[in-house]
Amino acid sequence: MTEPRQLATVRCWKDIPAAIRAAIDERKTTCASVDEICGLADGHTAKITAPVPTRGLGETSFDALMEGLGFMFVMVEDPERTAQYQARLDSREEWRVTNARMHSEAVHVRLSRRKMSRNGRKGGRNSRKYMSPKKAGRLAKMAAKRRWRRVRAAKAAARRRARLALLAARVAQAATASPCAS
Repeated sequence: MTEPRQLATVRCWKDIPAAIRAAIDERKTTCASVDEICGLADGHTAKITAPVPTRGLGETSFDALMEGLGFMFVMVEDPERTAQYQARLDSREEWRVTNARMHSEAVHVRLSRRKMSRNGRKGGRNSRKYMSPKKAGRLAKMAAKRRWRRVRAAKAAARRRARLALLAARVAQAATASPCAS
């Protein structure tokens, strides 16, 4: 296995597009071919790596470019900057670090449609507390109109389907009926 070659030194996020552009130039390829290989939209790499970028480098395009171009980032300590800021950094107790690690896992909660609906009703009730009765009445009237609009639209769609089915049955009946002799 060969040792990875250092392509660029990146000190901030804005240095990354320039480093990508330098690597593309070094490989003597085009941004269009990079877009195709990485699965990005046409011209996206050129917009990201332009001297004055018209697109920002986001997580999706960053991941695609790293994968497609075969790059990886290795974080290395900068001794000069570390020495410069080390005295200003506060140290923390080990028990806090351990405690923070134990509680840093994300909690995923799934809410049912019923629960979300219940929460929405609570929010509506709460917001109407601070409205004038006239405004609350207008909002209630608009909400009722919207609910009934959906019901009417569903009934109209059912009537259209029934008319189409009846028409199809009549067409099928006419096709199977024998023609009259004259």
